[in-house]
Amino acid sequence: MPAEAMRPVLIYGAGGFGREVVSWLRTDSRAGMCPVAFIDDAETSTECAGLPVGTLADMAKRYPEAGVIVALGGGDSRYSAAERIEAAGLRPESYMHSSVLAGERVEIGRGSLIMPGSILTCDIRIGAFVVVNCSCNIGHDVEIGRYSTLLGNNSLNGEVKVGEFVTIGSRATIHPGRRIGDRSIVGIGSVVIKSVRENITVFGAPAKAL
Repeated sequence: MPAEAMRPVLIYGAGGFGREVVSWLRTDSRAGMCPVAFIDDAETSTECAGLPVGTLADMAKRYPEAGVIVALGGGDSRYSAAERIEAAGLRPESYMHSSVLAGERVEIGRGSLIMPGSILTCDIRIGAFVVVNCSCNIGHDVEIGRYSTLLGNNSLNGEVKVGEFVTIGSRATIHPGRRIGDRSIVGIGSVVIKSVRENITVFGAPAKAL
């Protein structure tokens, strides 16, 4: 797609994840979005990945028509960013990489990011500002609450329910029908065979509370 036909987007977060998102947008011929600048209120640098870096206030003035992709790793950070974006009158953008295989009746909430190589089967609901990192497999009838994070190579089998502000570590597996409560953490490589209540961390195979 010619650059002039793509809509401009600001990347909220000039860290490693933000640079990854910029790289995917630049190399994804079907993205339909062109990154024009980073938002970083710490302003530790003036340039990142060849793009200018500035505060939210500065970038809202420079690019009032641009959408915003929130490329922050933590759910609480994305929550704060989303509040500030909307207060500034900017528009959050969702993005699903063109390599993602998505079946029928898959709903992606506003501001959510689905990274390369993931498979979303059917009848899936993903809430607002969720991050699904690379190569995740999400089965039928899965629900993922807002501001949750899948860190990559996760397997969520059929009818899994993930609450809000949950973090699921890389290569974790959630067995069918299990629930992960709000603000819980599933450790790297864990295998969840029992539902997890709210506000706890589980780890291991099988996963147990720490």
